[in-house]
Amino acid sequence: MKSSYITILACAAIMTGCTNTGDIRIPKVNLPTNSTASTQAAPVSSTHQAFDLPTAISIAEAKTGGVAVNLEVYHGHGGGAYEIETITATHEYTVLIDARSGDVLSIDQEYDVNVLPNVNLRLKDALIIAQNAQAGVVREVDLERKVTGSYYEVKIDGAHPYELHIDAANGQILSSRVDYDD
Repeated sequence: MKSSYITILACAAIMTGCTNTGDIRIPKVNLPTNSTASTQAAPVSSTHQAFDLPTAISIAEAKTGGVAVNLEVYHGHGGGAYEIETITATHEYTVLIDARSGDVLSIDQEYDVNVLPNVNLRLKDALIIAQNAQAGVVREVDLERKVTGSYYEVKIDGAHPYELHIDAANGQILSSRVDYDD
């Protein structure tokens, strides 16, 4: 429901020519930026998208002062959008970014006391690892937090729809499988 609401707001903003989210004051939170994963790869992007995903993630994190935990790619007329969820200790943000220009279309802020993820691997690093492991177009990345540890679930559309699980502590691919469930 929240995702649909954001999409509707973004469409309304695009139709009215509004691309400015206004002066939103967002608290800064110092978060770890270290990662043990190799992040050398060609820019990761989605089909028909001119703006690469790692840069979009960096924009969302900079705008909110949070750490990115989820990503969804929307395709559509006009080029599509990236919806990136970030969290801080006190807020959850949903940032909608135009996939062609990189403009921030909207920022939805909710008060939510969060336990910040204690992970070594950032979302954009998991994105690159997945793209290097499996050819195709990334459509969704989610940080899953379990008692046994955290991992990123990455969904890729390629010759077949794939789902990869990447350990958020060390970047190791835990599983890779064809996923026709969606």
